[in-house]
Amino acid sequence: MNSPFQKDMWPALILIGVGTYGLYQAVSMSTFGAIFPQFAAGGMILGGLILVARVLFNKLETAKYAGELKRPLILISILLFWAVSFPLLGFIISSVISGLLAMLTALQEKIPLKSYAYQLGGILALILVIDQLFGNLLNVPLP
Repeated sequence: MNSPFQKDMWPALILIGVGTYGLYQAVSMSTFGAIFPQFAAGGMILGGLILVARVLFNKLETAKYAGELKRPLILISILLFWAVSFPLLGFIISSVISGLLAMLTALQEKIPLKSYAYQLGGILALILVIDQLFGNLLNVPLP
């Protein structure tokens, strides 16, 4: 039996737990420095509560996953690479490499070169906006 309770309750409880811990840790931060951790922790708690409500009020059976596990494992390894390379290479370089690898991993079919260029431009724009947001607005220095 593969019920939604078995499938979604553990991730929901983990999200609520990690979000609660994040809120607890944000208490010791400055008011301005705690904005992002509080926002992220609140989103985790809200997502966990939504999953709990879904488990409690949705009694539908779910089908077993029949896909492959290779792509999610590659994406997790890209995130680990980003976390390890972040202090060594800096935010922009490690984010560009990781974003490009994630983009290539997520592709399901061959796309035109123009689409690659648009996606790469979007990745670069997002990285530069985040760099400016943290560096100038939130006063959080990134390596």
